[in-house]
Amino acid sequence: MGSFGYFQITRRCDQRCLICSNPENDNSISFEKGIAYLDSLMSDGGYEGVIITGGEPTLSEDLPEYLKHCDRKGFPSVLITNGQNLASTAFARKLKAAGLEKVVLSLYSSDPKIQGKLTGNPDSLSNVNKAAANLEKLGGITLSVTITMNKLNADHLSRNVEHIAKRMPSVNHVVFNNLDPLMNRAAQHPETLHRLNDIDIELTRAVDMLRSNKMTYRIERVPLCYMGGYEHNSTETRRIVKNEKVKILFLDEKGEVDQAQGDFLYGKAECCKVCYLNDICIGLYSMDDRYMSEELFPVFHTTKEEVAEKVLSNAP
Repeated sequence: MGSFGYFQITRRCDQRCLICSNPENDNSISFEKGIAYLDSLMSDGGYEGVIITGGEPTLSEDLPEYLKHCDRKGFPSVLITNGQNLASTAFARKLKAAGLEKVVLSLYSSDPKIQGKLTGNPDSLSNVNKAAANLEKLGGITLSVTITMNKLNADHLSRNVEHIAKRMPSVNHVVFNNLDPLMNRAAQHPETLHRLNDIDIELTRAVDMLRSNKMTYRIERVPLCYMGGYEHNSTETRRIVKNEKVKILFLDEKGEVDQAQGDFLYGKAECCKVCYLNDICIGLYSMDDRYMSEELFPVFHTTKEEVAEKVLSNAP
């Protein structure tokens, strides 16, 4: 997708992730308001689809109806889920019948103990594996995985990709999302915060493995100086180059926001001024508050024009 809307349909959840940016608050949107939000995205004309999320969206009784509404209108929808309920074959089949076409499974670690520690659920990894198997058996569903990078999984990002390739062969896209240390539970658990240097080598190994397995990928909230050779797959850089827009409906005090409103949370160091990629790099999130500017360095091995060309040509 290019420009899209995020739609939190509930903030209820069946896990208690240490690094959750949108934890449970018991809020759910009414079905009428939910349909109105979907219709506003469709009528805008500038959005290519909607991403349905939470909390854990599979806990909403209205989820099948939202999927049906999007399907009837021909408006692409993507479900982001922790996969626990999709471990049920019957439930997966129910959502497929409602129009489920694209699913993003959240995975932290291929190590069941680390996955269990991060989610508060010892069965979490097993259920994610079952969910992937169920969706593959049903067929006709595009499956992706998102991995939030943090201190507990920073040393085995490539093993996560290896696990996906072996246990979830139908997955064709992976997103590595750098931890948001300012939001909710993550802010309460500083032990989960890593340094950029902690992910440097493993992220490159993971990308190499993704490429060798012919999977597409995106990297989020990582400055371009830590993405040598694959800068064009930065979600933020792609948004800058392609002038994409993102609208998010939160079920908390933030309400409805444009993604660009959060760009002020990024900063740039003095060395960024001479970086060839400065104009297309969003910078460092939470600079000198959580992530440190002393880890940044200028890029001279490529130019913004070369990276932009790769973005526009969808280079691997």
